[in-house]
Amino acid sequence: MLQNKEGKIIFKAAAGGFLIAAIAAGLIWGLFAKPPQYQKAVETSFANEAAQILGAAYAAQQRHMLASGGYASAFSELDTPFPNAQGGVMETENFTFNLLPSYITAESAKGDYTLTRCYHNGNTCCGADAAACPGLTFDALGVTPQECCR
Repeated sequence: MLQNKEGKIIFKAAAGGFLIAAIAAGLIWGLFAKPPQYQKAVETSFANEAAQILGAAYAAQQRHMLASGGYASAFSELDTPFPNAQGGVMETENFTFNLLPSYITAESAKGDYTLTRCYHNGNTCCGADAAACPGLTFDALGVTPQECCR
């Protein structure tokens, strides 16, 4: 309660002030905390980036196969430029890509899942627990690259 010089009440705290303060604190905490939906959305965005690179490498490998009769073992042999690639390995901020004889993999920087794109059947798989795989559409979840490329 706040009074002026004459003793008149000019402000009186409303009942439930604690409740309002608690709600405000909860809202502030919610803005600065990273809720699980946000984390999943970020991971899905990263996986989309990897899927685009896997798709580009897959298409380049198909063109290389038609032109030379075999798949490339290094990114530099492909007709698409892949920055930061050295030999059959390319690293980005979120993934490490490995160009292998029958498929390409993208291992997440955290190491919690690996995406695989197969050359002969075009399958894209996530080799991890289904819960760890980002929210994309895959041909298979929780499989090894060899199982994906059968």
